[in-house]
Amino acid sequence: MTIVYLTISQFIEINEKILIERESCQFLYRGGVELTLFSVQFKYNDLEKHEMLIAKASHLWYEIASNQYMLYGNKRTSSAVSRLFLKINGLELSLDEEQEKSISWQIAMGKIKPIDLHTIIESSVYYA
Repeated sequence: MTIVYLTISQFIEINEKILIERESCQFLYRGGVELTLFSVQFKYNDLEKHEMLIAKASHLWYEIASNQYMLYGNKRTSSAVSRLFLKINGLELSLDEEQEKSISWQIAMGKIKPIDLHTIIESSVYYA
């Protein structure tokens, strides 16, 4: 079972597409992004594939939305990274842009915990 993971270059590309008006991704803590992208590869590997993908997508979304890794676009980038991770691994997320935005804001405000996000993604994911 091969899982495809995002690279820091893909992360930067996503952030730059979100921030069209800015020249480039402006990191406050690039190491935090790199650590999140790297460490997710070793988390939740004891779960069956479908559940593992949901757990990893949830981890990516939560970590990026709840930490201020970049100057701009943390919340929008977090949901886009999670969505792309699921997509390249054969799953789609049925949430629309407004729902994703609301979820990311609630994560950043501390109103959604990791287990809550996992449940949201689990109920909103389907095979492509």
